[in-house]
Amino acid sequence: MPLLEAHFGGFFYWGILLTTFDKPALTHLEHIERLRNRNLLINDDDEVIDYLSNISYFRLSAYTRPFYLPNIAEHTFIFGTAFSDVIDLYLFDKELRLLLLDAIERIEVALRTQVANTLAKHHGPYGYLDQSIFDNRYDHPKLLELIASQSKGRDLETFISHYKTKYTGAPKHPPIWMAVELLTFKEISLKI
Repeated sequence: MPLLEAHFGGFFYWGILLTTFDKPALTHLEHIERLRNRNLLINDDDEVIDYLSNISYFRLSAYTRPFYLPNIAEHTFIFGTAFSDVIDLYLFDKELRLLLLDAIERIEVALRTQVANTLAKHHGPYGYLDQSIFDNRYDHPKLLELIASQSKGRDLETFISHYKTKYTGAPKHPPIWMAVELLTFKEISLKI
């Protein structure tokens, strides 16, 4: 089937409408004009320009959606919506994300610690090198390969460099408390 030009910015290919992207890049002032045309209240153009200089219009546009009138194809803001409402939502989301990341990091560090301490206590610092302590569903050789490759790739890490230079007679793999710091949390969760 030949390509047929469509009147609405696209063309047909084998019966499928393929639309083209034809949105131009806009300046900060053009974005402000667009927002005003959609009934967003803007009191200070310079403030909006400052925000758009640090937060892209595309990123910020996700935070405008809750303020649109529902069931209208054209993006029109609910009466009385101000740019400050959009920024407040953006900042709330940012603060919430930071709080969650902080909590996740604390949980991750605590779980890494528990894994390392439990394995070290019950099987010694190098107990994880013994395949028999793992469930047979785990790919133990892959775990050791991951730790070895991360050790090589992180020679600049002070603790790995120190381990390799000071303990030349020790196994090439570091003790468990170092090993868990080399792996991602996903790798620890799935492998140990």
